[in-house]
Amino acid sequence: MDVQGALQLLKAEPSLLPAAPGIVDGEDIERRRQSEAHTCLYCGQPATTALVAAIPEAGNRWLDLCWEHFALVRQYA
Repeated sequence: MDVQGALQLLKAEPSLLPAAPGIVDGEDIERRRQSEAHTCLYCGQPATTALVAAIPEAGNRWLDLCWEHFALVRQYA
């Protein structure tokens, strides 16, 4: 699946993403990025970035990505 297809899937099924706190600040993102081991949502490699997606029907959700897929998501977002 390419990045655009994965984004479409997540839009249709946001519950596939791990829940994030209701209020997230930069420290929360840094802690998740540096202190916790997560894999990239797309390729399974170690995640080096963490984003929060605010999804109305599902609340905040984490997007853990490697650098390459973070850059691709930014193109489509």
